Amino acid sequence: MSDISDLNQLYVRAFHGTNLQYANNILEGGFYLRDDEEGWLGQGVYFFLDGICEGLPMAKDWSEFRYADSTPVVVMSDIVAPMSSVLDLRSMDQLREFHKFRLSFTEGNSDSLSKRRDLMVKKRRDIRLDDAIIAKAAMEAPGKSVLIHNIYIKTRKLRELQLESSYPTCTACCVSNISFIKSSQIID
Repeated sequence: MSDISDLNQLYVRAFHGTNLQYANNILEGGFYLRDDEEGWLGQGVYFFLDGICEGLPMAKDWSEFRYADSTPVVVMSDIVAPMSSVLDLRSMDQLREFHKFRLSFTEGNSDSLSKRRDLMVKKRRDIRLDDAIIAKAAMEAPGKSVLIHNIYIKTRKLRELQLESSYPTCTACCVSNISFIKSSQIID
């Protein structure tokens, strides 16, 4: 199954990079939601999808980077969700709606946003933190549970070169309603 969505339902095959111990835990007890302040796409379970690049090799690269000291693997899952729960920022219409939300959210929360960190210090990490704040609010406001977006995540070669970019390298997905994650299996 690749991305075969229709007007009412999202059906997509997704790839989650992890290690063997966590993968076995996922197969035994399912995914769990982690509270991560740097979750660029909000809070939930992260997957790579076929899109800008192939999802499986990207998940494999990520797991080999993140879990180099253990046994890196990939868990393949199918995501099935009502389209009303999906915020797909690959769509220009939905990206425009997200942008309108971001403008409104930043206007309405300017006091707290101005105190979120030392604004005189600029670091690459700040992009992830700021994106996480906006994505979490965007997902909570309209009751969305799946966010799909083309984003920049470094591959092994990009990490070796310490290459920074604002151009996306992959298509990723965050799922905050774990009941939408179906038929998981270890494939790598």
